[in-house]
Amino acid sequence: AIDFFGEALKHNPKNGKAKIGLSQAFLAKGDKLYEASDKQNAVSAYAEAVKSDASNFTAYVKLGQIYEDLNDKSKAVESYEKALR
Repeated sequence: AIDFFGEALKHNPKNGKAKIGLSQAFLAKGDKLYEASDKQNAVSAYAEAVKSDASNFTAYVKLGQIYEDLNDKSKAVESYEKALR
């Protein structure tokens, strides 16, 4: 799905549905990585999710949770604050 939506955005960078789809695909990837205890790569996937769709509340919350797990309280708070915007 990441490749599909990424390719769609190459053809039309303003395609809102493709941006949301790409964000959701990165969110799903982050979930799988987190479940596999690969927190660093999960952070990268969730970061890509919010890069694609800055309104992705769930990705910001999951970033906050991982940063809490990693004892990075400042980044956790920052992520939670972004989720509330």
